Amino acid sequence: MITRVEALNYRCLRDTDQPLRSFHILVGPNASGKTTFLDVLALLKDLLRDGLEGAITTRAPNFEDLFWQ
Repeated sequence: MITRVEALNYRCLRDTDQPLRSFHILVGPNASGKTTFLDVLALLKDLLRDGLEGAITTRAPNFEDLFWQ
């Protein structure tokens, strides 16, 4: 089970460190990073399944586009 999600400079997430338990609810205004937070988990899944190039190319045409600012 994944117990913690950390993201540093990934899209709109500048510095995120969130412990996880068995149940969580994501709440926030539009464009606050809820979907990007979930994409961190999907990125890890794709990294394991498709490798680095496959995980990146499905998200952005350029690797630098995934960095915060």
